[in-house]
Amino acid sequence: MALSGILNPALKNIFDRERPTLLRLIDITGFSFPSGHAMGSTAYFGSGIYLLNRLNQGNSKGILIGLCAAMILLISISRVYLGVHYPTDIIAGIIGGVFCIILSTLLLRNKLIN
Repeated sequence: MALSGILNPALKNIFDRERPTLLRLIDITGFSFPSGHAMGSTAYFGSGIYLLNRLNQGNSKGILIGLCAAMILLISISRVYLGVHYPTDIIAGIIGGVFCIILSTLLLRNKLIN
């Protein structure tokens, strides 16, 4: 989560993309690309999916993984529905969240091994 909190504002300032102006249901400021909600929810719930997959052996594993995936999807879709992001912002946010999970996992594994 911390990594996505650093990466997202940096990317927003690099790409400098304005938010959609048509059919906006809420008023929000700042840049659009990538979606911070999509990146943050993917980093958070995606980490949950990773941990559940690695650690949980019970019957509830599939249900919990499905709930985490549903949260990522619902949060991401809501941003387009509210008119504050383009679909490409969402896709980039999800990719950024996955990148944060992979990088964090590699760094933690390397730290635990050494």
